[in-house]
Order: sequence, then C-alpha cells, then structure tokens
Amino acid sequence: MRKIAFHNLGCKVNSYELDYMTQNCGDFGYEIVGFEEKADVYVINTCSVTNIADRKSRQMIHKAKKENPEAVVVAAGCFVQANPEEVAKDEAIDLIVGNNRKKEIFELLEEYFRVKASDRIPAKNLDGQTVTDVRHCEYEDLLVVKSAERSRAYVKIQDGCDYFCTYCAIPFARGRSRSASASAFATRSRCSTGNVSWYFASVISAATRLSDSLARSKPEIPFSASARSTAATAGSRSRSSSRRSQARSAARTRSDVSTAASA
Repeated sequence: MRKIAFHNLGCKVNSYELDYMTQNCGDFGYEIVGFEEKADVYVINTCSVTNIADRKSRQMIHKAKKENPEAVVVAAGCFVQANPEEVAKDEAIDLIVGNNRKKEIFELLEEYFRVKASDRIPAKNLDGQTVTDVRHCEYEDLLVVKSAERSRAYVKIQDGCDYFCTYCAIPFARGRSRSASASAFATRSRCSTGNVSWYFASVISAATRLSDSLARSKPEIPFSASARSTAATAGSRSRSSSRRSQARSAARTRSDVSTAASA
C-alpha cells in the first residue's frame, strides 16, 4: 500500500475538494500519513489568489520534494491553472492536476505510475490529460460523505466567477461561474451532515423550493448585458454623487464670501 500525504492551501472550496480526495484514498490502495512524514505521494492543493499564496504553494511543493526526492509530488488546483508556464519548468513537480480534474486524481496517479513502470518518463500533464480549459467546462460534482472537520461540514454549490476584477485571478484559475442544481445541493447537504436534524432538513427543503421557483420565474441575463447594466448604474451613481459634491462645495464658497463681505 502506497503512502500519501496531503497539504491544503486557500479557501473553503479547496478544503471541500481536499475532503473528496482524502475520503477515496482507501478505495485506491493509499494510506494517508502526515505531510511531515515520508510518503510515496505528496499532494499539494494549491492556491493562487495572491502573490503570497503563490509563494506558499511553491514552498510546500519544494518542501515535499526535499522530504522525499523519490516521491511523486502532485501540484493540484489554482496555482497550476493560473501559472502553466511556471509549473511546467518547476523540476520539483512530477504531476499537475488542474481544477475540474481533482475528481479523477487517483486515476491520473495510476496512469502516471503505469507510464513510469514502462520505463518511460511521464509528462507532467500526461500528454494533456490533467488540465482542462476551465473557461469552458461543466460544474465538477463532488460528493463528500465524510469531512476532516469535526464540528462542521462544507457543502460546495458554486465554482468560478463571471466578474473579471482587475486584481483577482479567480476567473482565470476557476473559470466562469457554474453551480450545482438545487436537488444536488440538498443531496450533498444530507450526505455531508450524516443524520440531518428535522430543522436543517426543513431549511434544505425550503431552499430547494425557493431555488427552483427562482429558476423558473427569472430569465437568464447574458453576462455581457448584466455587466453593462451594472457599469451603467455605477456610472450614473458616481456622476450624481460628483454633482452633489460640487454643489456643496460651491455653496460653501458662496457662504465664505458672504461672511467675509459682512465682516
């Protein structure tokens, strides 16, 4: 049985996806050990939301390779997706797994070992199998039935973002916004919490009905039209605010002049 170690960086979405990976280790013949221990495979679930997150991702990747130079170091997630040229050059990385392929991480590992056993050097992306274009992909449905968290369980219902803010890498690392269906959300919630209380079950039921109702009654607005509408509203508010500010400034000036003339 191979030993595998995990390290997670970043957001709660990453935490949820790591829970999915860890819960399936036994089915593929892996034993989980601590990241500080010697393992056959190290999986770093990376983050790329800031430069500091990038740096931490690099540090953990190189720490794993230093811990066991013979191990397979897997870099997964946002850092891989957002920095393809850098990960391609990094010799500490043996296998890359992009977002929307984490569900198949163990199948990809088995393919890596199969290629390596045939006396060939596996490509980091297994010839294009491990990283997809997240700008054009479906929602990756991950069913987590047990969590590393003892007091709470995360439920992933949405991925990506449609707002390309200047400072943010999320649309490039996770793609466009896409969501789980309301029925899938209810199922995931029940699986993540085990025995659901009557109160929580009623909340899920109400949320499901509300989501389905909104989906039927609200027409889908194209992203470009929505963005233009938001920008136009923001611009109008900004111009109105500017005019009010100028009017107040002019009034203060007139008042100052009047006071000086009276003196």
